[in-house]
Amino acid sequence: PRAVEMMRGLYKKEVTGERLRMARIPDGAQLVNNPVSHTPGFMLENVIVMAGIPRIMQSMLLEITPKLRKGTPLSSRTLRVIAPESRISTDLRQVQNSFPDISLGSYPFIKDGVMGAELVLRGADAALLTEASDAIMHLLAQKSVPCELMQETASE
Repeated sequence: PRAVEMMRGLYKKEVTGERLRMARIPDGAQLVNNPVSHTPGFMLENVIVMAGIPRIMQSMLLEITPKLRKGTPLSSRTLRVIAPESRISTDLRQVQNSFPDISLGSYPFIKDGVMGAELVLRGADAALLTEASDAIMHLLAQKSVPCELMQETASE
């Protein structure tokens, strides 16, 4: 009923049966305000239904963002290694086994004929993340494998 009321305010006397189909909301769903076209979307548990028009969807997303549950914030560090991934895989496995709470991804590349990998480490504990990336850099330095910190981010 609230969705129909919102639409009647927008369309006045032009509320057709087809337009009213947009007001069909599942039982228990919360309405998602639509400040652009006033036809609401809805949220039911972890599913959000919004308009497909990008400008309208973006405005609806701004309305719903404060209501979204957030997970544990993660930080990340990206290391650039100049060596084939196969040359460092044993070291990476050793660090991953030593730091099970840190996620480690290896993304190989070839640039100008040089093989390397970008290593992305993610975790909730920034100190542990630094310790894990330092361990990688130390192990690779022992092998004279060039490795440098490229990026460090903390998410909210």
